[in-house]
Amino acid sequence: MTPFESNLTLLSAILGNRRDTNHKWFVSFGSLLYLIRDHKHGVPFNQDIDISYMGNDYDNVRQELIKEGIEPVHKIVSDVDGNTLNEGFKFEDGMSLDIFTWLRKDDYLWHTYDFSMQHPENGIPSKYHFKNIPAWMLDNQPCRYEFCYDEYTVIPKLYGTLLDYWYPGWIVPDPEFGTSHAQNILNIGGCQELCQ
Repeated sequence: MTPFESNLTLLSAILGNRRDTNHKWFVSFGSLLYLIRDHKHGVPFNQDIDISYMGNDYDNVRQELIKEGIEPVHKIVSDVDGNTLNEGFKFEDGMSLDIFTWLRKDDYLWHTYDFSMQHPENGIPSKYHFKNIPAWMLDNQPCRYEFCYDEYTVIPKLYGTLLDYWYPGWIVPDPEFGTSHAQNILNIGGCQELCQ
């Protein structure tokens, strides 16, 4: 089993028992693209694992990850309510994990990311960088539990639609698949616009 497979199996064991309506998680971004397209061709995985999380118990999830030896490295928090928006971890083998939590505003779901790789001590950056997807892509779309390795791995039911949005032309292998082409990007000095 590769490090990607074993780490994703561990995540599935930690998060997989949280299948209630207040909790949704799924493999996202470059990791989803790899899982859907490149893994079956034996292409080695050399990026971090990206997970999207929607739920009201992130702090409990975080404690479970730490208990399993997945070490927190940095996080971005909201300057409005202190909730975690994005957090980076390291597995024991050194592979990185990024967890993206999502905010709903009108008909869109937004996530933040830290493309400048600046991690302020208090987690509150001077500028937030958000990307979005139309909410209908995930609303009322239960995630599928796919049997990928030793455990079930969660992928969005409309994974093709999401990948079309994140990576136009994703069906054709591209060495630059880690770059998102999301259409709507919002750079703001604080979260008030999205958190209220």
